[in-house]
Amino acid sequence: MTLVGKHSGGAPPPLPTGRLASYAAAVVAAALAWGVLVYYAIQLGPSAKAGELGAWLLLAVATLGAVGCLFLALIFGGKFLDTLRGEAPAPRPVTASGGKHGRR
Repeated sequence: MTLVGKHSGGAPPPLPTGRLASYAAAVVAAALAWGVLVYYAIQLGPSAKAGELGAWLLLAVATLGAVGCLFLALIFGGKFLDTLRGEAPAPRPVTASGGKHGRR
């Protein structure tokens, strides 16, 4: 008779702390960069509204940079959570090269 709640497997594998720290640092860096770019875009608003072309260009660059930083923060946040859960990345599918003739 076995005890209730006893697991048949061994101890879980240790967490890769180096990878977790790298992902956490990347999330924090991307989120901080996003915040700085959003703040900068807000500060450029009045001068862009006044009709300055240079302010509009900087506002567009700051906006696109903020979008990119937020995207990176979300990507690295997902990788951080996957690593924390112990999930392995999905394998890439093998594709044949060479078009129609390469698949034969």
